[in-house]
Amino acid sequence: MRILMLATLVASATAVAVGYGWLWWKSARLVRACLKQGIQGISLSLFQTAAYADRWSWELLKNVQHYEKIFYVKSGQHVRLVVLDPVTVQHVLTLNASCYEKASFVKILEILGNGVFSASGNDWMNQRQLLSPTFFMRELKDNFGIIKATVKDYLECLCTHDTAVVDVHKIFSTLAVKLIYQVAFGESLDDKSAFMVYKRFDNYLHQRKHAFCGPFFNLFGFRWKSWGSVEDETYLLRVIRELVSTRRQRSSSQCTKAKLAIDILIEDLERCEKSGSNVVLDNSATLLLAGHETTANLVTWAVYLLGTHLNLQDEARLEVQGIKDLDMKNVSQLKVLGMILWETLRLYPPQPLIGRRCIEDNTVNGVFVPKDMEVIIPVSAIHRSVDLWGHDSEDFKPYRFANGINKAYRVPSSFLPFGSGPRTCIGQSLALLEAKTILYYMLKHYSWEISPGYQHFPDVTLTLLPRFGMPILLFRL
Repeated sequence: MRILMLATLVASATAVAVGYGWLWWKSARLVRACLKQGIQGISLSLFQTAAYADRWSWELLKNVQHYEKIFYVKSGQHVRLVVLDPVTVQHVLTLNASCYEKASFVKILEILGNGVFSASGNDWMNQRQLLSPTFFMRELKDNFGIIKATVKDYLECLCTHDTAVVDVHKIFSTLAVKLIYQVAFGESLDDKSAFMVYKRFDNYLHQRKHAFCGPFFNLFGFRWKSWGSVEDETYLLRVIRELVSTRRQRSSSQCTKAKLAIDILIEDLERCEKSGSNVVLDNSATLLLAGHETTANLVTWAVYLLGTHLNLQDEARLEVQGIKDLDMKNVSQLKVLGMILWETLRLYPPQPLIGRRCIEDNTVNGVFVPKDMEVIIPVSAIHRSVDLWGHDSEDFKPYRFANGINKAYRVPSSFLPFGSGPRTCIGQSLALLEAKTILYYMLKHYSWEISPGYQHFPDVTLTLLPRFGMPILLFRL
């Protein structure tokens, strides 16, 4: 027995030594590839990485522009190439896109499975082609009545008194879940259930972030999960399975072609699932969970910026009051509101950083990127770069977009709120349409200021959200 135990310990120790030896060799190879090209970098211990991710991630993302345009960061045995040069970014995201897949920090969100957000190669391409038509503007027009009615009914009851203090991040997140339910799945959801979906996913994101950045996340090849994240994931997957099951039963009982484009998509994906795929559940999770985050955070940060720039809030309200009843024909006439949203996306992008993992040796703008190297694109830093956006890059100035998006910046690929290239966010048109509708009714019925109790702490998870919420002083007009 003692011999058996000793043999087991020796085998385990050997496996660990071999594993760490391989990781050391891999990281050393990637560092040498950088140094050979004159690319300098910094090294962080795993404990330093955890501290930075928890407390200083936003400040680091903003201020990383003061480093070199390309440098590497070694965290433990992981090496990542940080790219701030827009031309190189364009090569990574567009010209050489086939040489990259989503980064490791995306893969830790197991709840999204192998859906269109996480998938790579042919799996991603097939899903993208299937999903894309459902987000074309002509398809969204059919759903605008649902979006408008849901937003109007929800926001009109937001404040029952003349003045109130409300956390609009919770409100907009709950509303965004309700909208996705309606638009993507044709189902209604009560406020309490919608809030629980938002809250559970919010908790899940924070716990997975802390696990990924922690020193023991991938120890011995096992991705540790806290009990809380397991509970949240179980709850959310149960909700998604019930949602998909309901849609299947309804479509089957009606025996008619689905009215919603997303219903047609689910039917097509269901056929794929019968051949052994979980595409239906994975993409339903992506649409519901990742989809509502984009809209909720965009509107939250827009309200924050308008709450700290009351003159622009008044100007936007004046524009809104000129449109008696919002519809798909006049929504494009909200020019000031449109510029406010673009400027919000610049200062607080939904994706504060974009990550790619190199799966094939390639060269981007003269820089050799070896296989297994992860490339990090700090979107927030690029969006606030003085070289790219001018001396007022830190200021909220919506009119920089007065002549269109392409004339607002100096170098192509300097504006990446929804990514770039073939993997540009598939739901950006829906997110912008929902955001405009929400802000239209907010400005029509209310004015607001930021609450004195607000703590400004943008938190980097899957998206960029206010860690301590967004309390505002709301005044009914």
